[in-house]
Amino acid sequence: MKRNQQKVKNILTKRESEVAARVREELSTKQIAAELHIRPSTVESQKKSIREKIGVLTSIGIALYAERNNLCRLLVILLSYLQTDVVETVLG
Repeated sequence: MKRNQQKVKNILTKRESEVAARVREELSTKQIAAELHIRPSTVESQKKSIREKIGVLTSIGIALYAERNNLCRLLVILLSYLQTDVVETVLG
């Protein structure tokens, strides 16, 4: 895993990473909510948290951050799967 990806993993929660990846793809709040099966208000809350953590003011900042850190939907899914697989292996 690249160093930048490790930083993203440590800064953002799994759900925040999922939201940021979709912001990068220019999905609306409603579209993100539908895909993640959460309320639009939850998406807005996640976006606010992301903005505070990474120090940006808008969704454009989130999208740029996601782009710079190679945060995309597939990567988030793979990282999530790998984490689950590792935890299951360790806890067995």
